[in-house]
Amino acid sequence: MSMINNTQSLAIHGGVFTQHNSLAVQSLSQSAFERLQKEVAPGAFHNSGERFDPPKCHPRTRVAVIERIMNWVLWKERTNSLVLWLNGAAGAGKSAIAQKIAELCYEAEILLASFFFSRSDPHRNHPKALFATLSYQIACAIPEARLHLEQEISRDPLIFTRSLEAQMVALIVKPLQSLVDSSYFSDPTSPRLIILDGIDEIMEQRSHSKILQVISDIFHRHRMPFIFLVVSRPEQEITFAFNSQPLSELTDHLRLDNTFHPDDDIRLFINDSFSEIKTGHPRKKSIPPSWPSEEVIDALVHKASGQFIYAATVIRFIESIRHRPMERLDIILGLRPVHRDLPFAELDALYMHILSALDDPERTLLVIGLILVRAQFLGHHLSRIPDIERFLGLEAGDVEFLLADMASLVSWEVDGTQIVQMLHASFGDFLFDHSRSGTFSLERKALHAVMAYQCCRNISCSSDVDTRDKDWLMQYPTYAVRNMAYHLNRSELTPELMSHLTQLSFEQLIEDASEHLSLYPEQGRFTPGSIYDTWLGVIPLADRIRPMMTDDSEFYRLRQRFCDDVIKREFDLFYANQPSLYLLLSLTCVTPYRHLSDFRWTPASVAQLTDWNKADHQKVIDLFRLDIFPHSASFYTDIFPGFLQDVSRAGKYTVTAETFARASLKFLEYLSRSRLGALINLRHTPRNLTSRRNRPWHWRKHMRYLDLGARKGFKFHSRFDFTPTPWLRDVRQSHFPKLYFRLRRQQTYINATYIALKSFPKLLRRSAASDQLIASVTAEKPFSQRALQYPALVKQCKAAMVTYVARVQ
Repeated sequence: MSMINNTQSLAIHGGVFTQHNSLAVQSLSQSAFERLQKEVAPGAFHNSGERFDPPKCHPRTRVAVIERIMNWVLWKERTNSLVLWLNGAAGAGKSAIAQKIAELCYEAEILLASFFFSRSDPHRNHPKALFATLSYQIACAIPEARLHLEQEISRDPLIFTRSLEAQMVALIVKPLQSLVDSSYFSDPTSPRLIILDGIDEIMEQRSHSKILQVISDIFHRHRMPFIFLVVSRPEQEITFAFNSQPLSELTDHLRLDNTFHPDDDIRLFINDSFSEIKTGHPRKKSIPPSWPSEEVIDALVHKASGQFIYAATVIRFIESIRHRPMERLDIILGLRPVHRDLPFAELDALYMHILSALDDPERTLLVIGLILVRAQFLGHHLSRIPDIERFLGLEAGDVEFLLADMASLVSWEVDGTQIVQMLHASFGDFLFDHSRSGTFSLERKALHAVMAYQCCRNISCSSDVDTRDKDWLMQYPTYAVRNMAYHLNRSELTPELMSHLTQLSFEQLIEDASEHLSLYPEQGRFTPGSIYDTWLGVIPLADRIRPMMTDDSEFYRLRQRFCDDVIKREFDLFYANQPSLYLLLSLTCVTPYRHLSDFRWTPASVAQLTDWNKADHQKVIDLFRLDIFPHSASFYTDIFPGFLQDVSRAGKYTVTAETFARASLKFLEYLSRSRLGALINLRHTPRNLTSRRNRPWHWRKHMRYLDLGARKGFKFHSRFDFTPTPWLRDVRQSHFPKLYFRLRRQQTYINATYIALKSFPKLLRRSAASDQLIASVTAEKPFSQRALQYPALVKQCKAAMVTYVARVQ
């Protein structure tokens, strides 16, 4: 009310008047703060009601990583980093960790502000409201800054339309500058932490690096005493920004990988969740106590691949109170069809979001498909980026470019081994299921066809590396040669693929390899990864294609030439000077290794028959057992025997009827030896009898080991076979070394005799007339006592001798 009422024609002269406009100031203040509130994204707060059921860490999980971050927040670590970048694969649980850190710091009153981005929220998938939201929280956390903030907004009401740099200066730097100058933040307990979660969720990719540039300016240009916890996937733009100056000097990287043992946390989460389902679900009475099995838990943990989003999605699907948990788990495991609810809808949405941002999805999915369908055998030859680029015929750097936007699902070390690894085991299931991946789906047979074609191309193309280079072997298409048949067996043989197969030629590859081996013969040894070892992949490949081709095709002739070259080179290098080689070659023709057991076929027993030196035992077994060759039936039944019996192919290594006669004579002499080692009675050896008579107490003590051996695994078969278990072999060797080696030698005689008895009749049937052999057969020398332990085999041998004499005379 006016102080002067009902005045008319009143004039006042002189004096001093003071006018107070407090109501106007209050109205202006409210207008500025209300304008700020309208620009805020309330859903970005860590405790916002709009973020219903935000991701949270399960109790007793993520303990190590949370402790590591809190030590950094509380300055308990010796570090100068003002920015901590928490990064990891998609679905690794980064937001849950950020939520937990925000809650802990909010309770401790050291949280200054936070912003949780989300691509599904139109208010949080862009940076326009970022600094308005942060400044609002700063004003709430530090009331002294509110008046300065309101003044800045009143000074420029359109500040919210300015650039991010201008908003940062006006809404954060200037309102807090006076507090910084007054040493407000020198108190260690003052709020200084700002959390930015999910900046990779921003739709516009250019904004990622822009936000990080603004954060860098806060420190370098304005010297603000903040610390930032930035949480995101390791996308290309974000990684580049953090690795660039000057932000890299201020940043500490913390990656959620296997260092923090995520599988243990996921197993704990799954076990606790299933326990809650069994005790709290409305249909808990129908759930057995043993559900689910440990095998199912292991499968779920493996499928999660350290990513919590998979485990959380599975549990959320199973715990639905409107369904039976056991049936829902069967759907997850693929044991029951999906009817209406899609169990992996949340996970699929994440995958679709990442794939939709690809610049070249076709070639990117080709690289991903290669990783998913490559063979396990020698798959490491396609694990590095240069190997993948060479195999697919890409230029150097293409794979890194194609996978740049897949960093949250695929990892590789740029400066290290460059081994490409899938971070999500469930990603392959998504791509191979058309109902889930849609236009991004992959077809297994089509991928294998592409792999088979690439194998053809790599085999036919010569290497750019000079064959005189010692490292030429590094360029050899090992994977293509050994796994081409693997991919052909799993692909559809389309006309296009058959066209490539009919044009396939090993000529250039064989010529390059032969030239290289002439300079470096030691690289041709039959060892895993050697040239000869990889050449033998042609054999299973021929088994796959042979029904479609004629025997006189170029491919068949090249296969024969290749195998002949491999075998003869091996013989020339390692077996040419062995006088008893003919025995092994004869045995190979009549008794393939697969017809005898590992127990019989030992290096010592074969060497016993052939009189090879003990130092050459391994050479004997390598050649005769043929472990160096792939387990292909065609090799044992066609290629190797055919080579040995064709003089045009084997040359001096040809096995003829005269060779069989020499081998038969050698075996007959061995079987007629009068002494092949006396049988051992464990309790009645001369040494034991003397010990029993002179020191009975000592003899009983040692006999206990023999009794223990009989109970634990010493086996004496009807043929006096002796097979100690590994544990007892150690005991026997340490306590009875002489007896142990006598028994080992005894077993060698047994095996050698058995091999000779099995092979002798077959050798005789193919032997030529030989006066020396006829004389030995007709001499009727008695078989050794060792051979007589096998009466049925001895009978077969005698019958074969009668037949041989009748045939040659």
